[in-house]
Amino acid sequence: MTGIADDKNILKKITGAKKIASLEEEVNGFAARDIRANAGTDFWYGNIGLNIAGRVLEVISKKNLTCSLKQNFFNPLGMRKTTSAHWMQVL
Repeated sequence: MTGIADDKNILKKITGAKKIASLEEEVNGFAARDIRANAGTDFWYGNIGLNIAGRVLEVISKKNLTCSLKQNFFNPLGMRKTTSAHWMQVL
């Protein structure tokens, strides 16, 4: 419910037409998009909010998301074979 317009051509995104170098680059790209609706007033499925939350975690913790996830979630939960690559597929 961020209000940020989602990709119009989701098929292009799924097929990997554009690779994002970092979460910072992706979230900066979101900031350049048009606002679809006032935040909290419209719902549609997408991962923009999760990616923004991940970037906020990076800025606050001063660590990249991979490091934060490993240190704060995966290791304490005994998830030794899980990597951020698995989790980032959700994002």
